[in-house]
Amino acid sequence: MKSKLTGLFGCLFVSVLLLALPCLDATETDVAAKITAIAARRLNEGETAKFWVSFTDKGKDAEKILQQKTQLLDQEDPWGAIFARFEPRALERRKKVLKERELLSVDDLDVHEKYIEAVVSVHAVSLVSRSRWLNSISVSIDLSQNPSALLDIAALPFVSEIDRVHSYKRKLLNTNTEAQKRDSFLSRPSRNEPTEEDLAFYGQSYDQLDQINVIALHKRNITGKGVLVLMIDSGFNKDIPSFQESRLVDEHDFINDDDDVSHQNGDYESQEPHGTATTSCVGGYDAGYLIGAAYEVDFLLAKTEITEDEIQVEEDYWVEAIEWGEKKGADLVSSSL
Repeated sequence: MKSKLTGLFGCLFVSVLLLALPCLDATETDVAAKITAIAARRLNEGETAKFWVSFTDKGKDAEKILQQKTQLLDQEDPWGAIFARFEPRALERRKKVLKERELLSVDDLDVHEKYIEAVVSVHAVSLVSRSRWLNSISVSIDLSQNPSALLDIAALPFVSEIDRVHSYKRKLLNTNTEAQKRDSFLSRPSRNEPTEEDLAFYGQSYDQLDQINVIALHKRNITGKGVLVLMIDSGFNKDIPSFQESRLVDEHDFINDDDDVSHQNGDYESQEPHGTATTSCVGGYDAGYLIGAAYEVDFLLAKTEITEDEIQVEEDYWVEAIEWGEKKGADLVSSSL
């Protein structure tokens, strides 16, 4: 029944799509079927939009190279190249759940470069991001400049599907209601009365940590040491006292495609605070003022979220960040959208 319904909806979608296009032959109809319904809705809007372009494979020799597991660091050997780029701790983490021969798979190979080149050679198409796990790229297309761009891309034999980069709009919160909830939570009594030594160390953060019984863990020397946390957020102020540069393993700004997650020219004024706050809660350290729940963790910082009011938060930067962090060996992820 499900397969019949799927086929029915597929036929209906192709029919609707064809109404907006000139007469197409059978081959062109097959091409149009690669475009999802949500992507096709943008055909007549004539504006710039972002799309996922997915591929059938990672190059004709990818599986063969994977089976051979060649270790030569050669541009013609993507297996060796991807193996060399993985952090050792990432492979060690995988060993906890995978056998040695399963540590790397075809999903770890990069998207085939020649496929990318073919897609971005289409007029009015520019590359935004890549995903090796999805075997896809996200592209920005100016449909006013090239209304047939989606069909041009879909006609490429190695393209399997074109979909819209999904997004949502942030809802503005009722700040008074949120403040009441916050104040109500913060007014709850601590589980234990702090000693003078506790207050000297934890400062104002004592109550919030004691409410979730984290201080009891600290007294057992469970402080996050040796754990690498990937923070995916809007931006980060690395100059505050509670942030220790020595615990920053790596950083990347996926919005501007550079290696600085702090405030930059062109950023919104609200770009840094949220990521700074979440990082401080997780692992901040400023004795006597603020102590994070896991104040000895190390960090990977990924800047992916644009904080402009009403901005459509899109998934492709987040996908890039999670793949980047996994390859760097992250143990845990804290993600804010």
